[in-house]
This record gives sequence, structure tokens and C-alpha cells, in this order.
Amino acid sequence: MTFYHYALFIFPAAAAVLGALGYVVFRNLYLMPLLVLLISAAGAFTLFNPGFLIAAPIYMVIAWFGGSAVILIKRGRGELW
Repeated sequence: MTFYHYALFIFPAAAAVLGALGYVVFRNLYLMPLLVLLISAAGAFTLFNPGFLIAAPIYMVIAWFGGSAVILIKRGRGELW
């Protein structure tokens, strides 16, 4: 797989899963998107080129949506708090 496959399919899916798992484990919607942003930014400087910094905030938003999806599912079931 090339870098583009990872950037378009693997990393966004991983960000969404991490956002969902982060909310389930830590009960905080903003912690895991922040960690995804920090990991993506660190990866941009160490593993990839700095152009990858464009994708880092996008992955953060995807992680936030993943956590928000868990909240909506739990609210629909009546399990939230």
C-alpha cells in the first residue's frame, strides 16, 4: 500500500475508532481528538513530510465525530449517565 492509501482510508478509520474508544474509556469527548492531533502532528515531522500537517486537523475532527457517534448511540438507548 502506498502512503495515499494510508492517508485516505487507514488513518481516518483509525481516528474514528480511536475517538469512539477514547470516549468509552475516558468519558471525555475532547481528550482523544487532542491525542490524535498530537500523534498526527508528530508523525508529520518524523515519519512523513510536513505536508501531512494538512491532514492532522482533519483526523482530529474525524476522531471527534467518532466520539460524538458514541454519545448519540448511548443517548438513543437511554444509557448516557
